[in-house]
Amino acid sequence: MGSYMYDDDIDDEPCLNVPIHARIPPYNPKLEATTLFILDAALLIPKLVDIKDSLIAAASLYLARAVVGIRDKEGMIWNAEMAHHTGFGTDEIAGTVMTLLLYIKEAKNNPHMASLRMKYKSREYFNVAYKVTILPQDLQFSE
Repeated sequence: MGSYMYDDDIDDEPCLNVPIHARIPPYNPKLEATTLFILDAALLIPKLVDIKDSLIAAASLYLARAVVGIRDKEGMIWNAEMAHHTGFGTDEIAGTVMTLLLYIKEAKNNPHMASLRMKYKSREYFNVAYKVTILPQDLQFSE
């Protein structure tokens, strides 16, 4: 018998009819490459030095999901399950996501990010250095 998962977002009863592997989304190499690019860029942003690593990681994943176009069944970038697993809701990561977006949009004009752009312009990383852009209004943050 396979491993089973508890669904803490709904109630405390085990979901005995849903094996763990059935709930894991398929591997997405573009999402991984985009998230890595954003995380690497975050290391070069002075404004993020005092921000918790876990918050930067969650914000990077949120921004990568937005850029790649990953949404849940309701069309949301971030849902209760994502918030549960990362520990951050959209209201907590919104500021960091916007900071990341601002700096990444300006990366082509920033000489400190030249080697980062070169690394992520390769086929190995799906040329994500060219593609990390999204309009702020498309990030689904309430104003």
